[in-house]
Amino acid sequence: MKRNGIILIAAGAALFLYAMLIFDPSVAVGSYGGYGDGRVINIGLQQQQTMMAIAGAALFISGIVLYCMSFSIAANLNSEMPNEVAPSSDAAIPQKTYTAEDLTELGITTDGRSYLAMGKSFSTDHEAASFVRMEKLRSKLSR
Repeated sequence: MKRNGIILIAAGAALFLYAMLIFDPSVAVGSYGGYGDGRVINIGLQQQQTMMAIAGAALFISGIVLYCMSFSIAANLNSEMPNEVAPSSDAAIPQKTYTAEDLTELGITTDGRSYLAMGKSFSTDHEAASFVRMEKLRSKLSR
């Protein structure tokens, strides 16, 4: 939301500045009607300039609203998750422990030092079980 807000702010400011500083609502006239060789304001072009300025201002304001809302949403998300619940980088990830029955159902054997599954050797039962489950899932999906 923060990026979208910044984009809307930039687009709104650019459109508003273009409408006010660059867009020319006047048209050249000849000597018709006694005005001489000059320029007069075209009401249609003036309305177009006004609409561009209003659209630019609306984009600018909505960008500011989005940008500010991104901070309040981030603050709410941080306040909803207490610090003691938030995972830290040094916290150990709990892993499921497998019983001997679970390992035999998956076709995993052990030699006392490592776990053997599908012709490969793994250091933990969790790695071996995850590998077997992933391979079974792959074979189901490839059918």
